[in-house]
Amino acid sequence: MPLYDRPAWQLLLDATGELGNPFTTDEVLQWFQQRYPRVTDRTIRQHLRAFSANDGTKKYMPSLPKDVLFKMGRGQYRSYDPDNDGLFDERGRPIGSEDDEVDPEDSEETAEEALEFPLELHLEEFMAKNWGRIGFGRPLKLYEGADGRSGRQFATGTGNIDFLCQDTASGDLVVIELKKGRSSDRVLGQCQRYMGWVQSNLTSPNQKVHGLIVAPDLDERLRYALMVAPNIDLLCYRVDFQLFAPPEGPSV
Repeated sequence: MPLYDRPAWQLLLDATGELGNPFTTDEVLQWFQQRYPRVTDRTIRQHLRAFSANDGTKKYMPSLPKDVLFKMGRGQYRSYDPDNDGLFDERGRPIGSEDDEVDPEDSEETAEEALEFPLELHLEEFMAKNWGRIGFGRPLKLYEGADGRSGRQFATGTGNIDFLCQDTASGDLVVIELKKGRSSDRVLGQCQRYMGWVQSNLTSPNQKVHGLIVAPDLDERLRYALMVAPNIDLLCYRVDFQLFAPPEGPSV
């Protein structure tokens, strides 16, 4: 279910149409922040790349419109013009090119990350809808700002926190970040950055800030990093998908 009346990809088409050519990722992020703040920065970045004719991410998100944009450089886009830009295959390479090398800038996003992305969107939605049934290890409620802003996709000056919460027992604030296919270093650094922002902008005297990372598993990099981050905890989740035969009944 979309966060708004239309899916993020349709909103992104509106954004690129309003911004004109060329535009930057930061300009698109700012456009969404002003109009649709619950759409995550990661979603926007993924969709920008999937829209781009010369970016191989498009093959991992086949349901999105293809060959709408042209990636000019890191964080820079414009409308795609096949007559002037040429044609590109599903890997974002010029048709007829024999160059199989991967763009180093694109190596930040692996095929595994792109495939995990839809699941992570549903994970966030599932957690929001089943908040009271999730065992966080502490009593958490979604934070609500003085202006009524929800703690889900809570906007900061450095991005959106997946879930900003308050421990109802201690009164401390808790930053929850979903791993979302990101590397362990990136998700840990982002969690710490948001914690610093919350500490500087939202806490009262004697109120502490904790972090919580939700990931499908504990990899070795994350394990070592958490050893020296005692104020950040980890919870792992499991997706149980089963196929089963329906009960026998009248044929239809």
